[in-house]
Amino acid sequence: MNAFFAAAAAAFGAASCAFGAVEDPVEYIRGEIAAGRREIKVPKARYMLTPKEGETCYLELKGLNGVTIDFSGSELVGKVKTRMLTLVACTNLTLRNVMIDYADLPFTQARIEKADAEGNWDVRVIDGYPRPGETELMRDGDFWPVQVYDAETLELKNPMRYQKNIAITRTGEDTYRITGGGNRKGEVGDIAVWSVKEMSRKISGGAFVSHNCKGCTFENIVIFSTPAGSGFSGGISEFAADGNRYVRCALMRCPPQRDLAQRALRRLRSGNHDAFNSRESYKGPTLERCIFQYHCDDCVNISGRYAFVVEQKERTLRIAPYVGKVMIAPGDTCQLMTFDGKCLPDAKVVSVKDAGPTTDAERKLFESYNLWPGIAASAREAFTVELDADRELPPGSVIISNQRMGNGFVIRDCKMGHNRARGLLIKASDGLIEGNLLEGSEGHGIQIALEYGWMEGGCSKNIVVKDNVVRGNGGGIMVAGQNGARKPMPTDSHRNITITGNKISGSAPGIAVVGCTGLDVGGNIVELPADAKSGATALVNVADVRK
Repeated sequence: MNAFFAAAAAAFGAASCAFGAVEDPVEYIRGEIAAGRREIKVPKARYMLTPKEGETCYLELKGLNGVTIDFSGSELVGKVKTRMLTLVACTNLTLRNVMIDYADLPFTQARIEKADAEGNWDVRVIDGYPRPGETELMRDGDFWPVQVYDAETLELKNPMRYQKNIAITRTGEDTYRITGGGNRKGEVGDIAVWSVKEMSRKISGGAFVSHNCKGCTFENIVIFSTPAGSGFSGGISEFAADGNRYVRCALMRCPPQRDLAQRALRRLRSGNHDAFNSRESYKGPTLERCIFQYHCDDCVNISGRYAFVVEQKERTLRIAPYVGKVMIAPGDTCQLMTFDGKCLPDAKVVSVKDAGPTTDAERKLFESYNLWPGIAASAREAFTVELDADRELPPGSVIISNQRMGNGFVIRDCKMGHNRARGLLIKASDGLIEGNLLEGSEGHGIQIALEYGWMEGGCSKNIVVKDNVVRGNGGGIMVAGQNGARKPMPTDSHRNITITGNKISGSAPGIAVVGCTGLDVGGNIVELPADAKSGATALVNVADVRK
């Protein structure tokens, strides 16, 4: 048991129902709010919950200001695999001391009993885990992702088998056959893990999601599993946030001693998607002493959303934002990047006006940009944006507001990794990444990079990355990005990045930077692997380097 969980266990105590527990904590909280209570304390217990018919979230709180809700170390266990908590337009709310899990697990674990030369597997579900029926196996989006854990170490061995006609077929009461897909690494005895989606009703994604919340504090929120088949909102997600703080929050695999059921093998997965997302935030989050491990995608993703530039007439742009929602307001300063990655000087927005739906020709043009599936189709609405300065932005260029990408974030003293994808994926500015442990991620431990293919930005400036331990990941610390043309980012992309005092091991190079002006990479310790084919540091298109 790690130090974080030992402390949490001491604070939360036993998970069994305690004397004085209320019958329904959701109705209890609603009643206390209706009565005007500012300090709400839920009696400690393990609560087995079912959302009301037609509701896709167990507890939704709207418009609270200055309220504290203390769950006293309670465990909220959902009987339906849908979102546990939604917060909307709350200010200075404090929510603390709660564990979240699901009675019917949103994933299953099966041991590989046969593996042929083509990488097809015959598997048997391990006692204590769900046995999904045909309806849960009809589409790969319902069971994404299929992963494999090593039989001996119980660590991630195959981060994702997906796409390329992947299929899971039920062959018996507890046996299945897995075929197709890329990355078929897995041997007899290894454990295949895949998601199990709720099919009894419509669901909402993510375990804990907030929208338009400001100055809120979340302490000791521990999540052991998350709903499946719900897009890319994973354990904790915030949208349009403004300076929220997360202290000792976790998405982690459940220790056997706290599990809800007897299982022949401990849980190997925590969440089915990202651990923490902050998207389109006015001010980025503060994460302190958090743990995000053993989930299926990035540990932390802080980003804004680009909009396509369709055409330009002098200082007026016709734009089409990802997901059809404009996230640019008059008075905002915006980053501007051409399709081939040229970063133009920022410009201020004078006006934003609705311009109706995008045309078939425009959406076809978006499809030609080699984006992640579904993104081009999501750019359904067009807007006109007037800038305060002349800029040359051919079709395929992108625009993003500096006020809506999570600038001002802090990530300190956290422990993350043992996951598919990246440890930290940062697309914001004016941030601090300090004193964290990033270990066992498939991708880079720390990646500061925009992604045109996901329509996520932007370029970063004024970031300090110091005193972190980055070990055993697919890469060390990277500052780079992906433009539309998939060319190396130019020198004027990122600005004023400090990477110092870090200990990096297990990857070569330890530090890679592509496209930056103003870089300090002094004082790091890099231990290269024995088979390293590059040095400790690799710099491309970098100016004003201070070592």
